Amino acid sequence: MLISKGLDPRYAIHVPNGGHRHPVVAMKMKAQGVTPGYPDVMVFHPCAGSAGLSLELKVWPNKPSTEQLEIHELLRGAGWQVHVCYGLGEVEEAVKSYLGV
Repeated sequence: MLISKGLDPRYAIHVPNGGHRHPVVAMKMKAQGVTPGYPDVMVFHPCAGSAGLSLELKVWPNKPSTEQLEIHELLRGAGWQVHVCYGLGEVEEAVKSYLGV
């Protein structure tokens, strides 16, 4: 969708916070500055009056953690759109709405 809008796909990144890791790998990531709670996908392109778009991807019935909700509010306060998405359809809807397509 970014490409069809004429945007460089490098505006979007995946944040490697989730998943289960060996404790040594987790310690190394923390030392490198990985911060718990950041959304899974971040789009660093201002659009629709917002500073950027962030997508938290969830599988039903999981809900965002307290840390995630705190980061979501931090991002919203900085002018970001934040969406919690359950499934590809919700991701597509959020991106299309953000890009105005």
